[in-house]
Amino acid sequence: MTDKKAYKYPRLVIGGVSSGCCKTTVSIGLIGALRKRNIKVQAYKTGPDYIDSAYLTRSAGKNAYNMDFWLMGKDNTVYTLFEKSSNADISVIEGVMGLMKIVRNHIEEESFKIIDDLMGNPVISPEEKEIRSRITHAAGDTDLYWKVVISKTAIDVSEAALGSKCNIITDSRMAEAGIRKKWLAENGNKYFCAIDREDIFTRSDATGKTRAALSMRVLSEYLPESIVVLGNAPTALFELLSIYKEDEKLKPSLIIGIPVGFVGAADSKNSLSSQSEIPFITLPGTRGGSNLASAVLNALINIFIMRKSAD
Repeated sequence: MTDKKAYKYPRLVIGGVSSGCCKTTVSIGLIGALRKRNIKVQAYKTGPDYIDSAYLTRSAGKNAYNMDFWLMGKDNTVYTLFEKSSNADISVIEGVMGLMKIVRNHIEEESFKIIDDLMGNPVISPEEKEIRSRITHAAGDTDLYWKVVISKTAIDVSEAALGSKCNIITDSRMAEAGIRKKWLAENGNKYFCAIDREDIFTRSDATGKTRAALSMRVLSEYLPESIVVLGNAPTALFELLSIYKEDEKLKPSLIIGIPVGFVGAADSKNSLSSQSEIPFITLPGTRGGSNLASAVLNALINIFIMRKSAD
């Protein structure tokens, strides 16, 4: 089937951000509206779904067909599309699930559904929703949902970094404990934390600098193109930004900067969000914590997995 021939078959795909977002309702309404204009419609449903197909059949006044690469294979799916659409003016294809479907256990799935309902089922990208929902879930506080700041390129940059097997640097063992270490190891990503190294204790006593700040210094060789996960110490974030200013070759790919506390936390995050050179994800103010920072990285891993599975 040449691309030139494919252009002879106009088609419209109805997608959504998740299951249950009314794709079938929109598809049925659209098909009905087109038929009222005497436009011949051929309907399809993505995936092995025979309930929605029945609704689409009734709306279109003719059989709707499933389009499922897994059961039918690509060649049969493409053949079905162009064979059944040959006498139609347009094909309407209802998608399945959402643009991105995260696999969760049933308790987590219910929690995320509750969060979605409490937030009014916001119409945002599934990637952004995953990050905001996971922070809200980790904190147990819906007030944080819209407070999360995600820089423009943060999600795309994280995908590229994880795909290139970047280093992961954390400011505490608590943050390290929360990240998906098994997946990172299987993907080829190394992770580093120096907060409890003996030399860090010695240097901290000698210089008066915090162990968190010093740990960023001693791990500086691992910083280029890394993802840095900071959920504990504001001094680590201040130091990280200083390191980059001193030597731009040590630029991380992404900073997840969510330190917690009443001394320096808000200021350090203001410094992070006021710069534009390094993509970032942060939570302004005093709220934060290692659990929230690791939750963001885990959300980015989920996004990476889902995007790759959709390729």
